[in-house]
Amino acid sequence: MDECSELQRGGLLQCYLDGEVETSAAFRVVVHLDACGECAREAEALSMLKRALRRQRVADPEVVTRLRAFAVLIARGAR
Repeated sequence: MDECSELQRGGLLQCYLDGEVETSAAFRVVVHLDACGECAREAEALSMLKRALRRQRVADPEVVTRLRAFAVLIARGAR
């Protein structure tokens, strides 16, 4: 699995954003995000989504629909 796949599809990016990785893995993620614009944009999008979800008490139905569609794409292995 290449570095981008490990970050995005392997769950490492989400774990990093949740603060659930060890220092060595976090360092590896930061180095990769500095070098890879695509993964950096994905990290920013996920961070924005997490912040938006924390601010809402009730899930927006449109956001839920978009997240479900995104989950289907991930399950199929698409980007």
